[in-house]
Amino acid sequence: MANRTYLYAQKDNEFTGIGEFRYDAPFLALLFTHVDTVAIPSILFDLGDIKVGAFRGRLETTQVTDFVTKLRALFDAHRSKILPKIWEEIEPSFADITETIDRITAGGYTHVLMDPVERVLLITGSDEEILEEVDRIESEMANRTYLYAQKDNEFTGIGEFRYDAPFLALLFTHVDTVAIPSILFDLGDIKVGAFRGRLETTQVTDFVTKLRALFDAHRSKILPKIWEEIEPSFADITETIDRITAGGYTHVLMDPVERVLLITGSDEEILEEVDRIESELDDCDPDWWLKYTETTLRSGALLDEEQAWWFLRELGLTGFFSPILYFNLQ
Repeated sequence: MANRTYLYAQKDNEFTGIGEFRYDAPFLALLFTHVDTVAIPSILFDLGDIKVGAFRGRLETTQVTDFVTKLRALFDAHRSKILPKIWEEIEPSFADITETIDRITAGGYTHVLMDPVERVLLITGSDEEILEEVDRIESEMANRTYLYAQKDNEFTGIGEFRYDAPFLALLFTHVDTVAIPSILFDLGDIKVGAFRGRLETTQVTDFVTKLRALFDAHRSKILPKIWEEIEPSFADITETIDRITAGGYTHVLMDPVERVLLITGSDEEILEEVDRIESELDDCDPDWWLKYTETTLRSGALLDEEQAWWFLRELGLTGFFSPILYFNLQ
């Protein structure tokens, strides 16, 4: 069946393969491609009047290498929870990815091309459906809010979050918050875009402790595979708080502009979205969220996979908590 996403490295007019993936464009393909991504015409298929279909990004392998290293460590730590025949199938992939990164780095390749159109054509019909699917894939690549701790001119990562700025990001940032220029993107004449707040972890710690207690009390109302995914986040958040507290960090910076630029067009729309986020910071209420979480758990919504993920993304438990984020401010 013709149902693949293709990934290539490029330098000038020279190309070499990175990999091909059956079914949807997987996370690894997105991770290779998502830096400074632009939509371009398909490099493999003629879509007629449709001038987008593939994606071209700047080749930046550091984050891929870091992710694969940590992923391998997780698989090694939980080997007893993996069917032996599954492990035999996937274990060589780790070496394959590392060898691929070494090869394209040594070859001086500068960009990555991802073309998912073979699969897009299989699941769509009209031009409108093709464009909707291309837009969906694009939204999966550049759509994050970034959170950093700061002391003087020193920064360290707290976490990054896909989709909207979730409640946990707001809770870290909402004390004595001021709007500042984006720390990651040049918005020209727009002098707001990010937010700086005083670091006050007591309220975050209290919220996360009570949140964990709610999840423990209603474990039977959570899909087991959902719980396995999010349970480590509680320890990650606690470790993050301990790290930035011990490090003497005094402020928090939240920059949602990557996502803002994805969903807006004009300067006016950007400012409206920034104002909306600022109002959410003003209204940040952990007690409301604890009540909302308890109601959601009691309703059984977290027994439905789709509903569960949307709720957890809105809450922030699907975030990536780490001192090293994609944009390193050191």
